[in-house]
Amino acid sequence: MLRKTIILEIILAIVLGAVAYGFYVDYAKAFKENQAAADRLAEVRLEEAQTEKEYRELDEELSSLRESVDLKILEIWKRRVAQLQKELE
Repeated sequence: MLRKTIILEIILAIVLGAVAYGFYVDYAKAFKENQAAADRLAEVRLEEAQTEKEYRELDEELSSLRESVDLKILEIWKRRVAQLQKELE
């Protein structure tokens, strides 16, 4: 009877060890996938920050160009008004 109990305990220990090892393998795989996802998320956030910075720079450049165009249009109108004033005189 004792011999059967010892054999049963050994079999049970082997089965529980195999189940525990299966859980460990699944956990390790999930942990690696989670780490890879976290790394990719960090890369995406870095790219997002860089894209946002480029967007702000382009927006500033666009605003500068708009001001430049507005100033040139204003200069053209001033010259045209001056020409019209000379023609009226």
